[in-house]
Amino acid sequence: MKRYKVMNIVVLLLLIISFTDSCTKSAEVNLPDVMNEQDRAKLTVVVERTEYLPEIKTVETPLNDDEKAVLAKVVHAEASNQDMTGKRLVVDCVLNRVDCEYYPNHVFGVVLQDGQFVRAETYTQEDMEAVEREMEERLDYEIMYFRTGHYHGFGTAMYQHGDHYFSKE
Repeated sequence: MKRYKVMNIVVLLLLIISFTDSCTKSAEVNLPDVMNEQDRAKLTVVVERTEYLPEIKTVETPLNDDEKAVLAKVVHAEASNQDMTGKRLVVDCVLNRVDCEYYPNHVFGVVLQDGQFVRAETYTQEDMEAVEREMEERLDYEIMYFRTGHYHGFGTAMYQHGDHYFSKE
């Protein structure tokens, strides 16, 4: 009978360890009915697993002054008649494209693509504030396109804010 108990305990320990190694944070295990209360009390298994998760950024990668200025010029040209949220969403469209593998990986490359974004010669403090606020925390990580009047014929329609209709891939 002792041999049977020891084998069950070993099998149980192996099951707990393999179960824990499969990325499960916790598990409930029923001990075999053949164990008496004393054996159950003696069996203490501590399995600890440390997972290293990537750090979640709350602040985006900083842009240099020239990149911020060109973004503020886009905001001024594309959203000068919009509220702060509308201005910030325009910045998100540019930054989300920068992060997307299908577009250039820098602000100038995205903004300067033919037929994509209009740029003004100047910008206001409010336009720059929209850029700065999006550098701290984006409102929307999905939107890639916007236009006035209606949604684009491509992408997936998301929502309208102010005069703009925003879409994702």
